Amino acid sequence: MNMAATSQQQLLEETAEWFVRVQERPLSAREQQAFHHWQARSPAHRAAWQRVENLLARLDSVPAGLAMPALDRPVDEERRALLTRMAILVLAVPVSGAVVWQLSEQNFLRSDLYTGKGERKTQQLADGSTLWLNASSAATLNISDTTRAVHLLEGELTVQVMRASQPLLLSTAEGFCKVYENALIAIRLANKVTCVDVLEGQAYVQLAARATPVDLQSGQSLRFSATDILEQSPVNPAHSSWRFGMLVADSMRLADVVAGLQGYRRGRIDVQPELADLLISGSFPLDDLNKTFQMLADTYQLRISEHWLGYRVMIAADV
Repeated sequence: MNMAATSQQQLLEETAEWFVRVQERPLSAREQQAFHHWQARSPAHRAAWQRVENLLARLDSVPAGLAMPALDRPVDEERRALLTRMAILVLAVPVSGAVVWQLSEQNFLRSDLYTGKGERKTQQLADGSTLWLNASSAATLNISDTTRAVHLLEGELTVQVMRASQPLLLSTAEGFCKVYENALIAIRLANKVTCVDVLEGQAYVQLAARATPVDLQSGQSLRFSATDILEQSPVNPAHSSWRFGMLVADSMRLADVVAGLQGYRRGRIDVQPELADLLISGSFPLDDLNKTFQMLADTYQLRISEHWLGYRVMIAADV
């Protein structure tokens, strides 16, 4: 067996082992860190794990009556062996042509700072500023004596900006904001729409395809696309509660609550369509989603069920 084949076999075996481990039980904090480091070792590692997740997504569309009963059994040697065989079967199938990366994989390769599912990071920048990156987010950094720039590729971040001779440029594909003084700025990116919250200080926002900048003062928020200002409103402090490990909802749609939780869980969370607009209020822990699901179920008479080895969570009315 040549070196390339040996390397491929090792990657296959490692991926299968991680697949089994994440399905058996929730990973500990140390295991999560090891898992993220493993994925970050190379694009091949990320691609291998993406194939596993794609498999689970496809299996989720299979009618329940056709599911393999062994997958729903308690953890035992038979079930573990079945999981391992399933992972190896999927990973061993040759991939023809180039790897087609999803947006998150592209951003992973481009980024200087990246977080996975359920992971938050705090980064001290070279200019003394502090950056917090939410789960499932990616950004590039360019901090030097002559340049201060942070580009958000995906997700959201908050920056405690320190005053310096050069302004700090915070950008997305839709535009940028320039900060000259000490300030606390939060930026969120979703569906080609950027939201800038000025929690403290002042910022100047420039849309990518619009000449006139917008001056934002402390307590102001701006949502915009590359061409249009979509909304200017007071800041909702709850939007930044993720920095403290919480999701704070004040009459928030259940669908939006779930969107906020999605970055903290492998797999997917689905809501019964009739419940999407159910208004939710409360403070929910992001680092203990089982507790969060139980709080939602108890308060709003919901039924939370897991499918496909916990890959999918379904939220429905408890009738």
